[in-house]
Amino acid sequence: MKKIIISLLSLVGLLVQLPASFSQQACQVSGGVGCAECAACEASVCGYDSFCCSNAWDGICVGEAATDPNCTYAPGGPCAAAPPAVPTMGQWGLIILALLTLSFGTVFLMRSRMAVAGAGNVSMGSGIPFDKSSYGKMLAAVMASVAVVFAVAVAAFGYEMTSADVPGSLLAGPVMAYLLHLLVPSRKEG
Repeated sequence: MKKIIISLLSLVGLLVQLPASFSQQACQVSGGVGCAECAACEASVCGYDSFCCSNAWDGICVGEAATDPNCTYAPGGPCAAAPPAVPTMGQWGLIILALLTLSFGTVFLMRSRMAVAGAGNVSMGSGIPFDKSSYGKMLAAVMASVAVVFAVAVAAFGYEMTSADVPGSLLAGPVMAYLLHLLVPSRKEG
């Protein structure tokens, strides 16, 4: 049981930390003057090649920008693109898919274990295990935990809530509660 919970936490951790991609295409030939994508790069290049800001930002300006240290596109550099909001709606979808897969896998393993142990005739068509009172308690605990995690992230780390966080957590919370209600033994079973 501990291995399943550790695997679940590891998978969720990996999904949340999916790498953000950064744009490397700023300050390309635009037909206009200057580089609107990066003011630091524009100021540096135009400091030694005024043609780039007075006439046109052409291929020569792009070449100069490529070798200028003030035109760094690496994360944290002056021209780095802002990382996308994390988690995005697609990443929330992956989190929910992983939770659903783990839930169905857990149900399958529980049924297989019961059949091997001789607990009776267990067929896949006999329904999905569900204890309403246990699930309700687990759902309340999970949703409260989500609220606390978001509150701490906003207050302590300056996290900015995205438009994907509310629907993502409202959809992932009940699935997570169901999975946990399967994994945490009920007191009635004792």
